[in-house]
Amino acid sequence: MTISSRYPIWSTNPAGFKVAGWWPVLTGSLAVLLIPPLLGLFLAMISLALNNSADAGTYGNITVLDTLIITLIGSPLVSWMILIFVIPISGFVSGKGRAGWGVACAAGAVSGGIIAVLFNGNFPQPSELAVVCGVGVCFALLYWFAIRVMHPTAMGVAFRKA
Repeated sequence: MTISSRYPIWSTNPAGFKVAGWWPVLTGSLAVLLIPPLLGLFLAMISLALNNSADAGTYGNITVLDTLIITLIGSPLVSWMILIFVIPISGFVSGKGRAGWGVACAAGAVSGGIIAVLFNGNFPQPSELAVVCGVGVCFALLYWFAIRVMHPTAMGVAFRKA
């Protein structure tokens, strides 16, 4: 008897990728490219509605929320570069049965670190590295969760018939 988790941390069924093909990877990529900017626009609308004051148009007072909004809206400008490398690796790892969310978190942290080094030119400060790796983990989990929700067979989770 095989015991499998519906949300596996490390191991998945390698036959799931052979059944699902490359559609899950496309779904995960579209989720990473579309959901964060839409969330950023939603947060921007809420921020503008709450800060509807006379000095709302002044510059120089950038808050953490403003930084988050800018990061989310501008994320596709960087995400596509990572996805070019992650998509083939994701297919390979899925075919080997190692496509759990823990693997996605590790890949997101490494991807974030690589982006931080590439854009900074040298090794960044620990606080900057922690933020960028954290963003990479969040995006990797979004990628994994979109695949898990839309294509559970890709993870080797069989459908339950009602």
